[in-house]
Amino acid sequence: MAPNPPPVMKVREIDPQVLCGRRTTVEQLFRVDEIAHDGNRTVHLVFLDRHGWYCEHGTTCPAVREVMKLGRRLLRAS
Repeated sequence: MAPNPPPVMKVREIDPQVLCGRRTTVEQLFRVDEIAHDGNRTVHLVFLDRHGWYCEHGTTCPAVREVMKLGRRLLRAS
């Protein structure tokens, strides 16, 4: 039996003031749609604030890694 392919991670930046309010301390906010090979979806919200990067599911959530990879790719491209 072949191993399952990794999930597809779709990352979209969200204005933190729109979602959290204008007095928020969140600096950056991302929605990550994780789509598994079987079609199951999980939605993640990944935040950057004074506590660092974290997802609503915790700091070790794969969505945090995905957002950080995206950031590194953008830095290399500039």
